[in-house]
Amino acid sequence: MNWLREARSRTFRALTVRNYRLYFTGQVISVSGTWMQMVAQTYLILYRLHGTGVDVAIGTGLQFLPLLLAGPFGGLIADRLDKRKVLYATQSAAGILALVFGGLVLSDAVKLWEV
Repeated sequence: MNWLREARSRTFRALTVRNYRLYFTGQVISVSGTWMQMVAQTYLILYRLHGTGVDVAIGTGLQFLPLLLAGPFGGLIADRLDKRKVLYATQSAAGILALVFGGLVLSDAVKLWEV
C-alpha cells in the first residue's frame, strides 16, 4: 500500500502550485460549459428543430471549422501576445456567443442554419 500512497502524492503534486490550481479550476469550468453547450446543441437540433443525425454531424463538424482554420496561427498569437489577454478575449468571445445563442433559443427565433 506504500506504493499507492506514493503514486497518489506524485499524481497531485502539481496542485500544490497556486497558479496551476487556478488554471486547472478555470479549465474545468470552461470545458464543462463547452460540453454542456455541445449536448444542448445536439438536443436542440434533434428534438426542437426536428433535425436528423446528419444535421447533428454537420453542426458538430462546423463547430470545429474555426479551430481547423485558425489553429495554425494559434502558436503565432500565443508567442506574440500576452497570454492572459488572449485567454480573456477568447473566453469572453465564447461567453458572448453562448449568450446570443441562448437568447435566440429562448425567444424561439433559432433556425437550424444558425446552430
